[in-house]
Amino acid sequence: MNATSNVEVEVETAPTTSQRQAKPTKQTLLRSRIVSVAALCLTVAGVGYLAKNAYHIATDSFVVPVVLSPDSDLVIQSTLSRAALLSERMKISLQREQAEAELYAAEQAIEQLKALQGSVEKSLDWTGVVTNTQAKADTHELDILRRHQAELNSMLAAQEAVVARAETDLAAGLLQKSEYTRETNALGPIRVAIIENERARLLAQTAMDQVLLTRHAMTTGGHGPSTKVATPEMLMQQEQLVRIKCDLLKLEAERRTKSAMRRHIEEEVGKLDELLAQLNKRPIFRAIDASTNVAFIPYTQVEGVSAGGKVYECVLGVFSCTQVGRVTEVLPGEVIVPDPWGSPARGVYAVIALDDQHAAQSKTLRVRSAGKGAGGPGVAKSSTVASK
Repeated sequence: MNATSNVEVEVETAPTTSQRQAKPTKQTLLRSRIVSVAALCLTVAGVGYLAKNAYHIATDSFVVPVVLSPDSDLVIQSTLSRAALLSERMKISLQREQAEAELYAAEQAIEQLKALQGSVEKSLDWTGVVTNTQAKADTHELDILRRHQAELNSMLAAQEAVVARAETDLAAGLLQKSEYTRETNALGPIRVAIIENERARLLAQTAMDQVLLTRHAMTTGGHGPSTKVATPEMLMQQEQLVRIKCDLLKLEAERRTKSAMRRHIEEEVGKLDELLAQLNKRPIFRAIDASTNVAFIPYTQVEGVSAGGKVYECVLGVFSCTQVGRVTEVLPGEVIVPDPWGSPARGVYAVIALDDQHAAQSKTLRVRSAGKGAGGPGVAKSSTVASK
C-alpha cells in the first residue's frame, strides 16, 4: 500500500516539475513582446521610409548643377559674342547720330532756302515801287522840259525879231554895226539852250520809255516762264528761283532718304537692344560678371519646377537626402545639353542658389516642388535637371 502510494506520488509530482520548467517568466514574456513591437516598428518605419523615398523618387527632380564662371570657355565665347554685338550697336548708333545730324542740317537748309525764296519772290515788289516812282519823276521832268522848250522858242522868236529890226536899222544907218552884232550874238545862247533842252528831253523820254516797258512787263506777269517781255531783274529773279527750287528738291529728297535711314537704324538698334536684353537673361551671359549656378531641365521633366523649389543632395541620388539650396528662377529659351544620363536632351535652364557649394560637384541633385512640402498625394511630378 505504501509502495503504491509512493509510486502514485512520484507519478503526480513529475509532470509538475516539467511544467514548472516549461512555463516562461514574466520578464521573458515582456522582453519578447518589446522585441516584437520594436521589430514591427522598424518594419513599419522601413516600409514607410521606402514608400516615402519611392514617392519622392517618383515626384522629385534629379539634378546635376552647372557652375558657369567668367573663366569658362563657353562664357568667354559668349563674352566675345556680346562684345561683337555691343560693337555693332555702337557702330549703328554712330550712324544714327550722323543721320540725325545730316537730317537736321537738311531741315535747316530747307528753311533757309524757303525764306530766301520768299525774299526773291518779293524782290520785284521793290522794283515795281521804284519803277512807279521813276515813272512819275520822268513824267514831271518831261513836262518841265516841254515848258522850258516853249519858253526858249518864244525867246528865240523874239530875239530873231529884234535881229531883223536891227538889220533894217543898220541898213538905214540908224544902228551901229556893233549893236547889230550884239543882237545877233544873243541868238546863239538861245539856240544852244534849245538844243540842250532837246537833248535832255530825249534822255528823259528814253528813261520814261524804259520805265514804261518795265512796268508793262511787271503788270502783265513778266516774271512767268511763258512771258516774251522780261526785264534783266526779272530774268535774274527767275534764275534765282529756279536754282532755289532745284536745291529745295535735292534737299527734300535727301531729307526723305535720311528719315528713312534713321527709321531703319532705329529699328536695327531696337532689335539689337532686344537681343542683348534676351541674352543678358541667359545664365551664360550672367556668368560674364559673376559665377552662376544653373541646372538643365529637360522638357520631359519640366512640369512642377518653379522658383522656390527645394534642391536636395542624396547619396547615389536616392538615399539620405539633405537640402542644399533652392531654385531662384526658371529661365526662358530652349537649350540642348546632355541629361544626367549623358543623352542629349532639349529643355531650359534654371538658376539655383546653393547653400553648400560642394553640392555643385555632385553628379545629380534633386529638385522638389515648392508647394510639395514633405510629400503627399496629389503632388505634380517635378522635372529632372541635368548639368552640362
